[in-house]
Amino acid sequence: MYLSQTSITLVLLVFLTSTVFYQTINMKTDDVENTIEIKKMALYSENIETTVNKNLEKIVNDVFVNISYEIMNEDMSFYNSADEAKNSIECNISNRLNNSLSKLNDKNITISVGNVEITSHPNNPLIINVKCKVNLGYNKSVNGITILLNKDIELDKDIPLSKLPDPYVYRNDFYEEWNNEQDIVVDYFPTGDNPH
Repeated sequence: MYLSQTSITLVLLVFLTSTVFYQTINMKTDDVENTIEIKKMALYSENIETTVNKNLEKIVNDVFVNISYEIMNEDMSFYNSADEAKNSIECNISNRLNNSLSKLNDKNITISVGNVEITSHPNNPLIINVKCKVNLGYNKSVNGITILLNKDIELDKDIPLSKLPDPYVYRNDFYEEWNNEQDIVVDYFPTGDNPH
C-alpha cells in the first residue's frame, strides 16, 4: 500500500511538473509572438514615415502641375483669392496622400492623412513648406491580448516646386496677340573657306 501511494504521488508530481513546464513554454512563446508583433508595428510605422517623406515631393509637384493644366485647359476657372487656391491645393495634396496610403490599409491597419497645411518660403517663392499628420492605427488580437497602436506621424518638409506651367500666361489674350517679330533676310551667306 505504501508503495502504491508513493507511485501515485510521483506520477502526480511528474504530471504537475510537466504541466507547469508546458505552461511556462507556452507563456514564453506567447510573449515572443507579442514582442514580434509589436516590433513589426514599430518597423511598419517607420516604413510609412519614410514612404510618405519620399513621395511627398512628387505628390506636391503633381498637384501644382495638374491644377495649372486644368486651368489652362479651362476645366476650371482661375481662383478668386489666394485662400481659395491654397485650400484647393491643400485638399488635393491630402486626397492624393490618402489615396496613395490607402493601398497599405488592411484589416488590422488604418492609415489616414489629417489636415495638410502649406506655407510659402520667405526667401524663395519656388519652395513651399508642407506640414501634415499621418495617423497610423493598428488593432490586432494575438494570444488573447489585443495590441493597439495609435500613432501620429508628423511631417514638416520644404519642397522645391519645379516645371510649373503658368496658366495666366497661357490663357491671357494679351500674350497671345502681342507680337514684335521682324523678318530678317540674309542676302549674302558666306560659304567655303572665306567666312567674311
